[in-house]
Amino acid sequence: MDVVFFRIELHSRRKNRAIVRKKIKKKSLGRVIMEQLEFSDDYLRKVTLFGELSKFPAIDALSMKTPGFEVVLEFMAEEVNFRKSLIEVEECADVIITDRKRIVSLDERRQKDREGLRAMKNADDKVFYCVGSLLMKLPTKRVTSLLEQDIERTEMQLDSLRSGLKKNVETLRRLEGDEALRGFDLKPLSSEEITGLKSCLGAVSIMAERHEDAKVADFVDCHKDFCRCTSRQNGIVQPLLTDLYQITMAYAYWKSGKVEDHAVFDLFFRKNPFQGEFTIFAGLEECVKFLDNFHYSDSDIQYLKETFSSQTDPEFFEFLGNLTAKEITLYAIEEGSVVFPRVPLIRVEGPLIVVQLLETTLLTLVNYASLVATNAARYRIAAGKQARLLEFGLRRAQGPDGGLSASKYTYVGGFDGTSNVLAGKLFGIPVSGTHAHAYVSSYSHYDELKLRKLRKAGETEGEGEDFVEICLKWRPKVSETLGILEEEASHGELGAFISYAIAFPSNFLALVDTYDVTRSGLLNFCAVALALNDLGYRALGVRIDSGDLAYLSCVVRDAFVKIASEYDVDWFAKLTIVASNDINEDTILSLNEQGHKIDAYGIGTHLGSHHRLTLTLTYPLFLPALPFSSCLQFCLNATFKLPDDGEDFSATFFPCILGDSVVTCQRQPALGCVFKLVEINKTPRIKLSQDVEKITIPGKKEAYRLYGHDGHALIDLLVLPDEPEPQAGQRVLCRHPFLESKRAYVCPSRVQKLYKVFWDGKRVEIESPNLTNIRNKVKDSLSSLRQDHKRNLNPTPYKVGVSDALYHFIHDLWLENAPIGELS
Repeated sequence: MDVVFFRIELHSRRKNRAIVRKKIKKKSLGRVIMEQLEFSDDYLRKVTLFGELSKFPAIDALSMKTPGFEVVLEFMAEEVNFRKSLIEVEECADVIITDRKRIVSLDERRQKDREGLRAMKNADDKVFYCVGSLLMKLPTKRVTSLLEQDIERTEMQLDSLRSGLKKNVETLRRLEGDEALRGFDLKPLSSEEITGLKSCLGAVSIMAERHEDAKVADFVDCHKDFCRCTSRQNGIVQPLLTDLYQITMAYAYWKSGKVEDHAVFDLFFRKNPFQGEFTIFAGLEECVKFLDNFHYSDSDIQYLKETFSSQTDPEFFEFLGNLTAKEITLYAIEEGSVVFPRVPLIRVEGPLIVVQLLETTLLTLVNYASLVATNAARYRIAAGKQARLLEFGLRRAQGPDGGLSASKYTYVGGFDGTSNVLAGKLFGIPVSGTHAHAYVSSYSHYDELKLRKLRKAGETEGEGEDFVEICLKWRPKVSETLGILEEEASHGELGAFISYAIAFPSNFLALVDTYDVTRSGLLNFCAVALALNDLGYRALGVRIDSGDLAYLSCVVRDAFVKIASEYDVDWFAKLTIVASNDINEDTILSLNEQGHKIDAYGIGTHLGSHHRLTLTLTYPLFLPALPFSSCLQFCLNATFKLPDDGEDFSATFFPCILGDSVVTCQRQPALGCVFKLVEINKTPRIKLSQDVEKITIPGKKEAYRLYGHDGHALIDLLVLPDEPEPQAGQRVLCRHPFLESKRAYVCPSRVQKLYKVFWDGKRVEIESPNLTNIRNKVKDSLSSLRQDHKRNLNPTPYKVGVSDALYHFIHDLWLENAPIGELS
């Protein structure tokens, strides 16, 4: 029988996996675990084999019960050496690739500097650099000196990198020849052995990670244990997705003997985003998933050991390895609810160390999700209930994870669909899209079409009708009806529309602004749409991506109405008009004021993208153009002492010029949720500040929403946990948390308790947490607010108050903790 090779699933942290695999393939490494095992790729990704056999005191007894287990042990032993060698190869390849990219970049930079020097020879004594609204004057000699210094430094870096690159290539060749990278010559397993191996492989590798004293009994019901454990970490949302200081604090707590301390933390925000007066709470379901999967793997612990000082007590890492969220209780407002500043969205109770370790991840999961959902809800309010909103932001999102989150939470906030196909698959969001300008411009004439025929709707046999001829018959008729010169319309655009209509006869929606909407796109679309109608199909509509959207939409709608009347096709008047082109909330409101006929908006950039701020250079007209190269960066550095490469350049410089940061959601980069300690060992804690807005409301609290007689929410009220629940029809005193004179009696017609338990050592199932339920919750919750709270301009602030008892509790604790000054 032929030898069957094992192969290893690579776990590369970078983008060089394909390159490393290619190099490894030259050395005949083999394939991922024996093909005879028929494991799926998903299964393989979740199985991690570690090879220290000393972790199994009862290994002999186990191997006697499980056929083929000795083969597993042999593999695990060899795999340790293999993995070490493989990591070395991969890291070396990473360095080589990075150095090569750096060399190319530096070489381009040096070339641009040289071009700049040549331009300086013809320049006057002064060169003007205009950056935004700021005008700088620099002498030609100063610029020339900066360029020469940069060229000299660049050449030194190039020499160093090229020298290091040669050494790294030699190292890589040596590593590839290592004995450990030549595969494993293991005997194939029998069918009986394969069955036994499938039954224990997952459980064995997991137990090896977690327990040094594993016994045979620990492997009982290994299928169930394996399924539970392998789903422990969900993608990148895992315990190490945190700030280092959370773990260093945990170590300090542990060293101080605060392991048993019980803490209560509140997650809340201080100000509504986008200058509005409401926020949509999102991300709770991901928080619960995180708690469900919270566990440090062996590889996590190993990384932390390497990161921390050698003086760190090793028992701390054992402590971390055993941590779970089983002692955590999480109270929260329902996801999709309208929420307001100071009212905790989430309250987390449990061991101080564990709760502290959750902080960064919980904030990450809530901040962006709530910001995007709120932004989407504001777009929905601006567009109205009838308009369709489509999310097109993937290509400009902050990486794939940001793109998926944006697609998910814009749908939650009120959007109708997304162009993100993966989001559609993962979250069940309706996907939609048309074609790009490139598709239209790729055709030069309809004569080049190879596929010209289209069968009538419902037909499954036959060649069909000559669709091109039908379109060409309609074109002069439409030209006469609409008063558009046929000779001015693009033949290539018509060819593109025809080919797209043949591909999607029942879903034909065309982008009509590639050349000119009124003189070309509209005519060509109507001709193709009427041709489709002759064959029993109905087009969907058009998309406009540039120009005066309000005016063009009215022109297009009038044309549709005229065609519908002229040719007795009533549905034509109701064709969909989609508008895109960097649309934001203010654009929609402006379009509403102007009057338009738009049915749907395609929105991308301003939902969750990073607007790049561009520097522009202007010179006296008689000067040759100076290339925009690294010399400008050096001039700015010299003038303003700006940060070096790798630091946040825009955060330091651009706000002082443009006054606005446009990273994600255009008008506001982050929601600003915080996670504050409010109780430790049943003792309330308060954070004081000279800024009253940053003073926390201490202790455990319950929250209620009080509704008026018109059914709208009046106020959110925070009370002490031992206070009686407010009752409908009974007057309650509501006070401002910090301003003594602001108070009012409220007699609610309805009272809603806001907090529910979503995690109590395990998931508490209240309602199926699917996107449809959350999306419906957003609609219902928004409808409970008065219109003046939701308007775009100068909305009325929604009131958040505290009970009289909580008010006095806050101020007593404030006075107790505030230091008393002394004057002399």
